[in-house]
Amino acid sequence: MDTYSKHVLEGAIAGAVTGIAVAVLLLLVEPQGLEGMIEELLRQQIKGYGLALSEVEEVVKQVTGLVRTILAIAPIAYVLQYTLLGALFGLLKGFLNLRLNLGRVCAALATGATYAVL
Repeated sequence: MDTYSKHVLEGAIAGAVTGIAVAVLLLLVEPQGLEGMIEELLRQQIKGYGLALSEVEEVVKQVTGLVRTILAIAPIAYVLQYTLLGALFGLLKGFLNLRLNLGRVCAALATGATYAVL
């Protein structure tokens, strides 16, 4: 027998797998390349404000430290985010399947379409 908890668990597992895949892809991208790109973009943006070179370097140093911290926690955040999102969409699939009596395939397609629209 189908229950909401079964649908939520299926969604959470699917979300966790997706989150792990996204985290692995993020780790495969060269983090130093991302840092360098953000650093260069920041320098270009700050030039328009007429700040002294020492102030620009201080801002870049602070932002680079922040970016390193973000890149360190991003994989974990992606896994958690996608797991929660999967659980929510699993709940929606359960609602469509159990309350509106849509078949499992139709409920899954409707849930996927909802995700695509959002």
